[in-house]
Amino acid sequence: MRHRVRTSKLSRPKSARESMIISQAKTLLKNDKLVTTRAKMKVTVQFVDGLLAKVVKFDEIKALRYVEKALKDKEFAGFVVKELKPKFGKRTSGFIRVLKLENRKGDDAKMALGLLLIEKKDKKSKKKNENKSNKAK
Repeated sequence: MRHRVRTSKLSRPKSARESMIISQAKTLLKNDKLVTTRAKMKVTVQFVDGLLAKVVKFDEIKALRYVEKALKDKEFAGFVVKELKPKFGKRTSGFIRVLKLENRKGDDAKMALGLLLIEKKDKKSKKKNENKSNKAK
C-alpha cells in the first residue's frame, strides 16, 4: 500500500531524482516556463511551490539560506530572493500554472507546460493608478 507516500519515484534512484527536480526547478524559475512530462511537472510543481511559499514568508537572509540549501547554488539563490521574491506581491501559494499539452510524438508521453505566475505591471495599470491618485487630490 502507498499510504502517506509523498513523492513519485519517477523510475530513478534518489540522487538522480533529486538532481533532476532541482534542475527543472532552476529552469522554471529562470525562464518562467517549463515543458516536460506531466509526472515530472507534478513533482516539480510541488517542490517549487513549497520553496517559493517559504521564500515569500521568510525575511531576506533566512530565505537566502533556505534557497541555497534547497537548490545547492548560491548565485541562483540570490537571483530568486532578490529578483523573483518582489515580483510575487502578496501571493502566498499557487505560483505555477500547469497546462496540458498534446502527447509527445516519439513515445506518446503526456506533456505539460508549467508557467510561473508573476505579477507584471503594465503601462495601462500605471496610468490607472496615476489617474486615481490625481483624482484623490
